[in-house]
Amino acid sequence: MKLLQFNYNFAIIVVVSILLFSLFSACQEGDKYFISQSFSLHDAPASGHKIFLVKKGERVYKLKDKLTKPGWSKVKLKDGSVGYALNRYLAKKVLVCTNTSLELKSRPGPLAPRSASATNLKLASVVFVSQEIKSKKEGTWYEIQGGYTRGNYFRGWVPATGGFDDDSDLVGYAIDLEHAIIKKDLVSLKKLTDTYKPVSIVAADMLDKFKNER
Repeated sequence: MKLLQFNYNFAIIVVVSILLFSLFSACQEGDKYFISQSFSLHDAPASGHKIFLVKKGERVYKLKDKLTKPGWSKVKLKDGSVGYALNRYLAKKVLVCTNTSLELKSRPGPLAPRSASATNLKLASVVFVSQEIKSKKEGTWYEIQGGYTRGNYFRGWVPATGGFDDDSDLVGYAIDLEHAIIKKDLVSLKKLTDTYKPVSIVAADMLDKFKNER
């Protein structure tokens, strides 16, 4: 009887310990962000010591830290690695553009002028949300940025009412598509034609384009 009671008490202690550990880990994890451009984390804020590379689209968690300087944040990667990142590379959301009729604006609102980089926002573009604004009059708007070269970089505002998909697999394929287009990698583009729309559509178009250039 005493043995059963001991086992019961021990089981309760184990369960409570697991719950407390999970709660502590969640508190330590911090807010979720996404890396908008590949870069190297630093071992201290504003230092010149780079420690390891984080890739575009990778998920990180922002941590509280007394050493952090303006413009920098302490972040933790999925594998537990910790370092310091520039805030301009951190985005709250990562999406894929699924609408060819979206118009990139220079500020929130349907009557705002077009962004100077509006033509660079295209189907299957990887979009990073740096800011979200809600108003009764204009609704919800995202400040977004993206692109993979200086010539294709875009930044501006779009309504948050459709035209994007946050599926993690689709985001991964869209990032692979960017790399394949940069390298004119016909093999990778061919593989991407068998993935999800709109990535498959753009991959097929770019595959034909590069083949015709040869």
